[in-house]
Amino acid sequence: QPQPQPPTPTQKISWKAVATLISVLLILFTVYKLAKLIDRRPEREANVFNLPAPLIYAENSKKISLDDIKIEALQTDQGSGELRYLYFVENDELLKTAGFFNKLETSIPGPFLRNLNDEFMLGTSNNKGFLILKTNSYESAFAGMLEWEKNLPDDLLPILSGKKALGNWEDRILKNKDTRVFKEEGGSVGLIYAFLNRNLLLIAPDEATFSEILSRFNAPKPVIR
Repeated sequence: QPQPQPPTPTQKISWKAVATLISVLLILFTVYKLAKLIDRRPEREANVFNLPAPLIYAENSKKISLDDIKIEALQTDQGSGELRYLYFVENDELLKTAGFFNKLETSIPGPFLRNLNDEFMLGTSNNKGFLILKTNSYESAFAGMLEWEKNLPDDLLPILSGKKALGNWEDRILKNKDTRVFKEEGGSVGLIYAFLNRNLLLIAPDEATFSEILSRFNAPKPVIR
């Protein structure tokens, strides 16, 4: 019976070449996959950021565009009595206070704007808007608001209530708070602003919204589980 022949040198070389080729292909495939993961990681990370807690408690939040804020800020599907925090993202970053006012091309006084903290809150309550600004100096902020009053209705009424109006400012005490009220020519309230404390300034379009935000501010903070 013939004995099996040992593999020839040529056969040994062929199997070795195949094994080497397979190893090289596996290495190349692994490198390709790693390169794809590394290439995609910055894109994923750029679109993810931690949304800070709003300045007062809100039941939900919504990202909106600055391109049509005067309409979109009031187009909400929130439940009655709920507050919604509206936020803006530009270049994968949360928009800061100065950027917000610059984008809207408002007439806010420069010294007052520079006195504001980067953090602010635009929100809605029962389809009316409100704005909370965080100040670095109460005295400077109060003076800045008085200076801004002549342009404040034109700058913010279209955003907060979707209208424009003529009127005059007057002092008024609401809910035990010293406020400044923009009284329209017809006698109704068009804007109200007041300091919630020495660092937080609330601007609202009517008494109902003002009272709701003030109540939220004074209420115990809910425990998030």
